[in-house]
Amino acid sequence: MIATYEIANGVAMAFIRYSFMMICTEKAKKVHPAVYCLSVLFLLYFVAFAFIQ
Repeated sequence: MIATYEIANGVAMAFIRYSFMMICTEKAKKVHPAVYCLSVLFLLYFVAFAFIQ
């Protein structure tokens, strides 16, 4: 599902990866809180979508 040709899934994965990488490189304070909020929402979307299918 994640490796699909849908642009929306790609953008969602970019948000998740960006926030994760900023946390890993200890630059978490440079990221706006809205990005973290969107990342969590997108992550919940992917988890829910996996259980629905």
